[in-house]
Amino acid sequence: MVKNILAIGAHPDDIEFGCAGTLLQYRKAGDKIFALIVTRGEKVSDPTIREQECRNALSRIGAEILEFLDYRDTEIPSPHQTHKIVEKIEFYIERIRPDIIFSHSPNDSHHDHRAVFECTKIATRNVPTVLLYETLSALSPFKPQYFVNIENEISNKKEVIGLYITQAGRGFINQKIDAIETVAKFRGNQIGLKFAEGFEVLKMIQ
Repeated sequence: MVKNILAIGAHPDDIEFGCAGTLLQYRKAGDKIFALIVTRGEKVSDPTIREQECRNALSRIGAEILEFLDYRDTEIPSPHQTHKIVEKIEFYIERIRPDIIFSHSPNDSHHDHRAVFECTKIATRNVPTVLLYETLSALSPFKPQYFVNIENEISNKKEVIGLYITQAGRGFINQKIDAIETVAKFRGNQIGLKFAEGFEVLKMIQ
């Protein structure tokens, strides 16, 4: 049976860093991948260019971008301030009926990431499986309970991050590509694999 997978990210490249290897495997299995991005990441570079880079990267994964929500980078409101992001996530849940949702962890130092987690938690009451991915700003309490072997996808994951070429001149892209391999090795070592992505489980019904 074909699964519908929804990945939610606060910024361009959050999804790619956190779960690109896993999404690539779902896509190869014939599942449908959808992405919802809350900001265009204008704090890093031109938002128009960032959006196009994100479209290119997620297209490489095989994901259909549902929408960029037009919130300002570093200013995503929590659901205590507004329920509009919750309502948007609920709209797409109703529309595509995802079997699995990937989103941010609360164990993250970035306010935007924590805000997106809080919105996801509220919106996904009736979604059977919600997995929380790791970013560069994850905090030490991030402790994955679910792992995916990405040994066959690690080079593809680095290629996807490499599509964010506006960050190359600032050195960010090389740092992120190096970090992808470092994090994947660390998570792999935890479970006896070469490379893995680790996820906290908000809930999992199979």
